[in-house]
Amino acid sequence: MTFPIQTLTVPFEADEAGGFKIKGTRIPIDNILLAYQRGQTPEQIVQDFDVLRLTDVYATIAYYLQNREEVEAYLARRQAEEEVIKQEILAQPHMVMLREKWMKLKQRKTDEDAP
Repeated sequence: MTFPIQTLTVPFEADEAGGFKIKGTRIPIDNILLAYQRGQTPEQIVQDFDVLRLTDVYATIAYYLQNREEVEAYLARRQAEEEVIKQEILAQPHMVMLREKWMKLKQRKTDEDAP
């Protein structure tokens, strides 16, 4: 018996934000890889993102394992970009007020829960 040898293709496509998503979906590869790094199995990841195919999740993880250094650098860059955007949003005046309200509510809840 012989098996046909096929090269797996990476199921990625570039998105408008400079990242990569799974072809045919809006799911960034970041989400799959972060879930995998948290210990989720490919099957659990597909349950969380039901538009994904199991073979695409496995291919994404295989690509990560074969190119760990580059992918880790990509993920770090994406997280840094996300943090910059988050800080820009939080610095807006109306967001500062919302954040202060949220902190006061959080503190009040902590005070109420204290013995």
